[in-house]
Amino acid sequence: MRNPNDLIYLPPRAASVTLDAAKRNQQFKSPLTWGIPDIDKRGNPPVPGDVVSLLGRPGMGKTATAIFLTHQWTEALRKSYRHMPDQEIPVIVFFTLEVTVTDFLTAYVARDSGQSVSDVGRGIADIGKFQMALVKNLGHNLIIVGHADRDDEDLDTGGLFPSMNDLRAVLVELKKQGYKIASVFIDFLQYIGDDDNMPVSEKKASEVTKNFMMCKALAMAFKTVVVVCVQANRRVDGYEGLRFPTMNDCEWSGAIEQVSNKIYAFTMPAKYMDLGGVFNCNGFKYEVTDDLLIVRKLKEKYAPCDKTDFYPLKINPMTSEFLPATVVGEVNEDNPDF
Repeated sequence: MRNPNDLIYLPPRAASVTLDAAKRNQQFKSPLTWGIPDIDKRGNPPVPGDVVSLLGRPGMGKTATAIFLTHQWTEALRKSYRHMPDQEIPVIVFFTLEVTVTDFLTAYVARDSGQSVSDVGRGIADIGKFQMALVKNLGHNLIIVGHADRDDEDLDTGGLFPSMNDLRAVLVELKKQGYKIASVFIDFLQYIGDDDNMPVSEKKASEVTKNFMMCKALAMAFKTVVVVCVQANRRVDGYEGLRFPTMNDCEWSGAIEQVSNKIYAFTMPAKYMDLGGVFNCNGFKYEVTDDLLIVRKLKEKYAPCDKTDFYPLKINPMTSEFLPATVVGEVNEDNPDF
């Protein structure tokens, strides 16, 4: 049990820590931004203790977005702490059960190597370029937690589906080793094991809710930002127009609305609309293409969030690079689609 005095903040102590935090923010701007002006100007960077949820149906860009933000934040942290020794630069921890460590790192370095996960998997990649990209990114402050393609991995049941308690143990170990953890990415929520290290059980809804609550607990306890990919349920597939999940569409849990400090929803229109079609968004027209990803901000504490928070982007799924989508025209009517 924790010492109760650790949790008691009488007015002088509360005022002191609040003023210290404000002074730190004045001296050091958070580098944890999207790097996309249209999104960044409408919100604030996440702060330690925040949970950021990336919500969407399978194949709608959650993992690609998580990899993009990981790349963005590792580079931004290195620039912000460029005058400090490498070992003192805060790290990003990526906890993945969706893909192997090797597939994740292959996707992570793809923008530098020019070699996609498919190229490497099919044995047609330029290994020289791939190796150079790996070497270049070895200096990045990134720690991957998950399974690798190794013959000596422990394959007992407990090792197959790590739980949030396993992740907590990893973070404790990293802190003991002297790492400062800027952010933890989790890909994805519904695949995390329960207390018996199994991803599916009779208590799936309660286990997912508990795991999500633990995301917030870890964010607060380790003073870090937790970014979690959250799968939306199948109800979204029947929505009219752009199929954005709502805060009520988290698979097996409704805790996302209460726990998250920021929620972004994702959809890729080409998955269910005709290629070449045109739709309206915030007064502009966009064409449905294979690489079109639309992000919608559903919630953000202490920042505006309304029906105009749609961000059409072009995504390269092989390299997880994002750019603003091209506008093909303006809407003249007063009744856009959204």
